[in-house]
This record gives sequence, C-alpha cells and structure tokens, in this order.
Amino acid sequence: MKGTQIALDIMNSEPFDPYRGEMLIPYDRDDPAQIEATLRDHADTEYHVCGTCRMGPDTDPTAVVDERLRVKGIDGLRIADASIMPRVTSNNIHAPVLMIGEKCAVMMQEDA
Repeated sequence: MKGTQIALDIMNSEPFDPYRGEMLIPYDRDDPAQIEATLRDHADTEYHVCGTCRMGPDTDPTAVVDERLRVKGIDGLRIADASIMPRVTSNNIHAPVLMIGEKCAVMMQEDA
C-alpha cells in the first residue's frame, strides 16, 4: 500500500509534469480500500513468467517435466518454454527460451 502511494507521489511530482497524462485506472491515493481493490483487480507482473512446470528426476514428486522436457505421465507431450526454467534470468528470457526450444527439437529427433 505504502509503495503504491510513494509511486503515485513520484509520478505526480513536478519533474513528471511534461510527461504525465491521465491515469488509465484512477484511484484515490489516500483511500487504502480503493488502492487495494485497484491492485487486486489490475496488478500483474512486469516480468516474463517462468518456473511453473518444475523439471526434475522421477524421484522428485513436485517435478512435472523430466530432463528431456517430457511431461511425466503423458506420452508424446513436451514442455519447451520458460515454464521449465527454475528462475527468471537476469535479462530478457527470449534467448534462453529459443535455446530450450532448439534443444527440445533435437531431443525429439533423437527419440524418433
């Protein structure tokens, strides 16, 4: 809540006057209930989501993908995107995702 108020104060400060337009989703800076409702309804991540399909050995009950990107328990299905990554990279995920896809294509040819 406090961070949202600080961010709004910064955006409403004089140095931003030449650049600031109307708020897309207006809310009252001093109304905690309104700020909370706005955040719950409209907040999302700025970063690319990754790590939602844990990769790991068969002994790991939380892993849904094996080391060859095959979804455990579903024949013929592989995951070849950022969901298998254990954490967000320090830069854009585009290049690592391309590498995952290329490696998956190679593994599919090997398994054919």
